[in-house]
Order: sequence, then C-alpha cells, then structure tokens
Amino acid sequence: MKQRAKVLLLSLLLLQFLQCVNLFNKRPFMDEGIYLTSAWMYLQGAVPYVEFILVKPIGIVWAFAAIFSFFEPSIATARIFMAFLSMAQLLLVFLITKKMFKSEEAGLAAALLFAIWNIPFSNYLTANEPFMTLLQSIALLSLYVFLYERKSNLALIGFSLALGLSILFKQTAAIIAVFFAGIFIWLYSREKKALPKANFPGVFPGGKKTLPSAKEMMIIATGFVLPGLLMVGHILQLNAWNEFVEIMFFPIGLAESASFLVIDARILIALGAFAFVPVALVGLVAKSRLAKGNESKLVLLLLWFLAGFINMFPFRGCCFHLIPALPAASIIGGFAVVWAMQNRDRRELLLFSGAVLLLSVAASISVQAVIASDTYSFIPLNNVAEYVEQHTGHDERILVMPSVPELYFLSKRKPSARQLQFFDEFTPEFQQQILEQIIENKPAMVVYFSRESELAYIGPPLVDDYIKENYRQKEVIELIPPLYRFFKYVFILEPK
Repeated sequence: MKQRAKVLLLSLLLLQFLQCVNLFNKRPFMDEGIYLTSAWMYLQGAVPYVEFILVKPIGIVWAFAAIFSFFEPSIATARIFMAFLSMAQLLLVFLITKKMFKSEEAGLAAALLFAIWNIPFSNYLTANEPFMTLLQSIALLSLYVFLYERKSNLALIGFSLALGLSILFKQTAAIIAVFFAGIFIWLYSREKKALPKANFPGVFPGGKKTLPSAKEMMIIATGFVLPGLLMVGHILQLNAWNEFVEIMFFPIGLAESASFLVIDARILIALGAFAFVPVALVGLVAKSRLAKGNESKLVLLLLWFLAGFINMFPFRGCCFHLIPALPAASIIGGFAVVWAMQNRDRRELLLFSGAVLLLSVAASISVQAVIASDTYSFIPLNNVAEYVEQHTGHDERILVMPSVPELYFLSKRKPSARQLQFFDEFTPEFQQQILEQIIENKPAMVVYFSRESELAYIGPPLVDDYIKENYRQKEVIELIPPLYRFFKYVFILEPK
C-alpha cells in the first residue's frame, strides 16, 4: 500500500471517529436509552424480557454489557465503542472495494463516500444497525473470497458465522441471512468457470452448473444456527422463554401501529446515495464499459444493496434503518467515480461526480442543521438525572413517563415496569400488566416529561389514572433547551 494511500486512509478513519464520538453535539437518542439501560440492568442481574422489555434479540445487550464490564457504564463509553465499530466498518468498505476492483484509489473513494454519507447518521449509531452492517460486511467479504478467489472452508465459516451472529441483533437480520444464503447458492450454481480448474480441480467440472456440496451446506447451516442456539439456551436458563417468544413473535400490546418514518435530510441522503445503484444496474444490463469484466462483482454488490432494504421491514422506524445499505452504495459509487476518471469517460464522470457533489452537499446541510440546533443536547437531561440521584435511594425505583428511557441509565435507577417507553396505543390488557408491575414496585418518584407548563397526562390511560390518584406534584423543572424539540418541562411527582 502506497504511503499517500495510508495517510489518506488514516485521515478518513480519524474523520469517522470524530464524527461518531460527536465532540460538538451530544444528542439524546431514545433507542440508545433502551439498549444502554437494558445492558446496565442485565449486569445488575435483571432477567431480559422478564424484568425489561427488549423488542430485539439479546445481542446488543450482550455487546454493551461486555463493554460495561470493563469500563464505566456511560453514554461516552458506549459512543466511543461505537466509534471504533464505525471505523472498522469504514476499513471494511475500503478492503472490500480494493479486493474486488484491485484498486486502492477505488477503495479510498468508497471509504470517503461512506464517511461523508454516514455523517447524518452519526447520532444514531448506538443501535442494532451498525452491528448488523459490520457483520454483513464480513459475510460479504468472505462470500466473495469463497466464490472468486479460493474455495476454502474458512471463508465459508466466516460467511455463515457472521450472518448467524447478525441475527442476534435484529429479527430482520434473519431474513437478510436467508437472502444471503440464496445469493450464495445462486451465484455458486451460475458460475461455470469462476475458478481455474488447474488450481481447483472439480470445482466446476466440465463447465456445468454445480450446486454446493453437502459439507458446504452443513457449514452454512451450522454457522447460521449456532449463535441462535446459544441465545436460546441462555434464555431458557434464565426461565424467560415464554416472555421472549411473546415479545419476538407477537405484538407487545399495541392497539395500532406505532410506526413512523422520519422524512428529513438524513433519510433523503440515505435514499439519494442509492442513486448509484440503478445507474450501475443499467450499466450492467447494457454491458457498458463500466460493467465489462466486473459483472459478477456488481451483481454481488447490487444484491447486497437490495438486502439492506429488508431492514425497513415492516416499513416502520427511522432513517438509521437504512444504514445496512450504505456500504454497498459507497463501494459502487467509489468504483464508478474512479473508473470514470481513469477511463476519461466524460459523460459518466459528470454523472457520478455530480451525484457525489449533490449528495455531499445534502450531507453537509443535514449535519450543520443538527449541530446548529440547541435542542439536541444532553445538558437538560443530565440535570434531571442529577436531581433524581439526589432525591432517591440507590435501590429505589422510578417511573419515567412517557418516553425518555435514557433517564434510567443516566440516573442509575431501575424502572418500575418492564416497559421502558410508553405509548397511548397500548391495549387495555397490556396497560393492566404494566399497572400491576408499577403497583408492585412502588416507584419512589414519577418523572413526567411534558410539552406544556401544566402537566398533561399523555401516557397509557390506566397508568395515568393511577399516577393522578396516588402521586402529587413536588417540583417542576424547565428544560432549556427543550428535549427532543418538544419536551419543555419535567414534573417531579412523589407519593401522596
């Protein structure tokens, strides 16, 4: 690797680290609050799915619990860890591009695009998606090595085990894993002479389509299933199987869908980044100079890109659900720009470079809007956490309403119900379950976040009725700046 390329790559890694650590902007993130609170409670001996609801597999709790076993449980610790994880993702984007297209320049271009386009998502990295994306990138790299470089069992193990581990972080990863398995079988069978028979006799004998062997399919199946079996065994050991099944496979008491899709600069940049994909697909179908000699690589990348959209299923959530599709778009984009520059193809160079410029400007506008906003700040939430710590005992429980789960983690106080976020769409049956847990745990303090200077109860009706009857207002704290743009006041309630 050339010295200049090393310097550029290290600079990009540093850029990625700084934007992820977010030195200038520490924005609270509800999902982050759920995962970090869950990991902290897990370390305290709480049983997952029984004592706290986690609507995802246990992988992210294991990951953060492992980190908190060695370092102080804090937002900074979690974000620094995720910054290193994101640096590893950028490095993988570089390595995959370099290996596929035998070009350091294309690898650096892809890494640059990933770093730029990832900026709007830097506030959302303490989630499942970065873990999934990293593991799927390892799987993609292993698959490419197996199909087009050397047919080794080690590469196949890396492919299957990485996908199996990704399933520990989100249910949609299981769908993606099956999709990847289908890709493997399809590409394996369609490659007639992908590997020289002199070096690998019998791989594709006679130029005929060949299916994977029983041994290879067994390796894939084992890698897929083994991490899940470890998780299931742990959950059975904790006697949490019924709760796990209920949460994973059935609605958790929502009377109607609480889905939302945030349409802003962040999701637009994610969607915009994928402009390279249809262009590359057209080039592939039309057998353009861009695709010539790179058909199999582009097919694999395009399928990887499409797999990223599975994470939007069932079309609920926020922009960061599109993070798994960013690496493939960055690799295709980096390769296309460098190819157009090296081949002096003015039309395609103008097309790709124009898209890069527009997307980079959109990313810059998005991140500037985030940084410039005073509403994205931990300061008011930290002040509330300090108040809770000072006015409650270490072993006492609190209840945070309606939806600021970070406060549990920041104040190091356990919740009074296993539900860490509250919606008014909860069914009466589920509300009754929550209410019974609250009555049993007797919260020493209720912290109610409100938009208005007068307390407006907007949580589940049964829970709100109980709070009205059994708690009285003690103090009001004004949040400056407002939390999440709309919570302007915090009402501290104590038992009557």
